[in-house]
Amino acid sequence: NFQSVGSAITAMTCGIAGAVTFNMTAGAPVYNEQITIPAIPGASGVNNVTFNGNGNTLSYNATSAANPHTLTLNGTDYFTFNNLNIVGTGNEYALVCHLWNQADSNRFNNCSFSAPAEGDATTQCAFSISGDPASHTAQGNAGNYNVVSNCRIKSGYYAAYVAGSSTNRAIKNQFKNCDFLDFYTYAIRMDHTDSIVIAQCNVERPTRINMAGFYGLYMGSGTRNALIDRNRVHDSYAKDTTHQSLTFAIYGNAHAVAGGENVITNNIVYNIKSDGIIQGIHINNYNHYRVYNNTVYIDHPGSNSSAIT
Repeated sequence: NFQSVGSAITAMTCGIAGAVTFNMTAGAPVYNEQITIPAIPGASGVNNVTFNGNGNTLSYNATSAANPHTLTLNGTDYFTFNNLNIVGTGNEYALVCHLWNQADSNRFNNCSFSAPAEGDATTQCAFSISGDPASHTAQGNAGNYNVVSNCRIKSGYYAAYVAGSSTNRAIKNQFKNCDFLDFYTYAIRMDHTDSIVIAQCNVERPTRINMAGFYGLYMGSGTRNALIDRNRVHDSYAKDTTHQSLTFAIYGNAHAVAGGENVITNNIVYNIKSDGIIQGIHINNYNHYRVYNNTVYIDHPGSNSSAIT
């Protein structure tokens, strides 16, 4: 019977000998805590740790570049979070949920991750996996086999960022049936990843007012074996259809390899209305992509556009 999330984590740091479940009391006040979860001795695919959030909120106002997070998993494996709202309110620093240091095989189901609305600092990101405790873009030992499903990932300069390294790629992370919403520039950026899956997700900016160019699903340096499948990318400038920044709904900006092609299939791009250049699916002079069965519909009369380039 713990009074805080932090006290529950502290109780496990000596190790666990079986599966552990924490049921957060529905309707409890907001938990204003900054939480770092280390590797828990004894945690495994059988001895996993589950937090049932029951719609509760974990929130933190970070003010330090060295500790910008609300929730960090530092080498943490086999944790599951269900129905938990995780919020970062820092005006400049808000890594809302951040995994690093080989945080592997964790699951987030029906959760929401929210950075400050209308925030535009590059140090704001709603969900991230990277190689550094204080940077969502840093290369290094990140995390593998993590699954984010049926979640809302909202606001931030980046809604989400996954970054491994050229020598240790982030492997087989998955985002399924998620909403990427109201980000400043990027819905999700992937650098040095292998076999990442972005499937059946929704990407849009329905209420954002302060915004820059639109990069939806962005495959950056070192991305290979990516599967971008059955996603919907739309309404990039719903509150400003005369906006003149670039739009890239799906962007391939990295060489893949033979046998490790990036696959873009069955996606729908539509209702992209702005007066700037619109690229539905853009492969930026790189090799080893397979692009099949996508629908790209661009009909805004003020744009200078291409469906697929």
